[in-house]
Amino acid sequence: MNYDINDLKKLKEFLTLNNINFDDVCLVGSSTLSLLGIRNHDDIDLIIKSKYITESIIKHDYINFVQSPWSNIYSDDEIIDNDKLHIKYDNFKFVCLELLFHKKKWHNRDKDYKDIIEIIEFSKSNIFNWELINKNLPKNNHLFFLKYFKIIFFKLKRKIKRFFLIKYLHKDCFQIIPTNILLSRQTNGINFLRYDLIVRYLTIKYYLEQNKDYDLYKKLQKERGKSPHKNPIKAFKVLINNFKLSGYNFNKPIALDKNLKLIDGSHRLACALYFNIAYVPVKIIKTSIISPFDINWFKTHNFSKEEIDHIKINKIDVFKSSNAYFQIVLWPPVEKFFNDIENIIKKKYEIISSVDYANVRNFNEYVRNLYKIDDINKWKVERKISLMNKYP
Repeated sequence: MNYDINDLKKLKEFLTLNNINFDDVCLVGSSTLSLLGIRNHDDIDLIIKSKYITESIIKHDYINFVQSPWSNIYSDDEIIDNDKLHIKYDNFKFVCLELLFHKKKWHNRDKDYKDIIEIIEFSKSNIFNWELINKNLPKNNHLFFLKYFKIIFFKLKRKIKRFFLIKYLHKDCFQIIPTNILLSRQTNGINFLRYDLIVRYLTIKYYLEQNKDYDLYKKLQKERGKSPHKNPIKAFKVLINNFKLSGYNFNKPIALDKNLKLIDGSHRLACALYFNIAYVPVKIIKTSIISPFDINWFKTHNFSKEEIDHIKINKIDVFKSSNAYFQIVLWPPVEKFFNDIENIIKKKYEIISSVDYANVRNFNEYVRNLYKIDDINKWKVERKISLMNKYP
């Protein structure tokens, strides 16, 4: 459990100023959710013992005494005095989650639905005394389940959106997608299908960093043929200079098929990758004509083994620098299955590297820091840590 230190300090100062005993109040509302890591609180709502006259208390813009009684099951005094009805933390009392759940179910407001869902999920893996409220819960109605379904639907929709971008691409207009996602879609799972992108990327690098032409680009253009430009390298340099000066011209989307495979725009995508442009415009074309530039194309078009190895090595660097690779963490409880899991993944996807870590320092903090980049609720991370710590 954890609660904002600064807010507790404000609360202590407020109660001391008003000569209120800490033991005579209880925090209610979103403070309990914040304490348990479910979500952050908006303000501090309090209930106070009936012996106090709230009208004489100095007001605060962040700390509020709510109307009494806060609960329609128990009086404020009962909640404050009965240790089954509150949680004790740092000398303060927080209303128990069961009563907060009951309150939100009865309020039945739109803003309460998400909290209700999170509390239900939280209760599945934590001690939750349903007997405190079971007889006093409102009967379920179809409206609640419709809203429940709506929240779950949009939650799932957000999570899978980046992996199924095609569902959000209208065929008659262009849209913006992450550059690294577009790069990662140029595969059939195991094999990368657009090694020409790497050659073009290296051409930019040689031109800007070493001021010289990249021989493999000339070879690629010769073997490929059918260039719309009389002097492809000269036209490419003009494009590179335009990117360097003005960035991506969003009026020129990259053409893709319905599976997000490149049809036209490989030079622009290579430039976007080199100049670290996070998003690019794309447009879906109703065609299945795709230029195949997998590694076999280079093997059958007079590229030497050394040249191919050079391209393959740089492909890894380009993917790393653009964060196109997906990292997977296998946790200690599945340690005896590490190799089996890795072999299953290897059948469908390319594994760049695999590292075993033993005796990780401050393991719990490592897990917390890892999940900070995600929007997962804190209590779920703490539950994961707790379960892993039980692993022998």
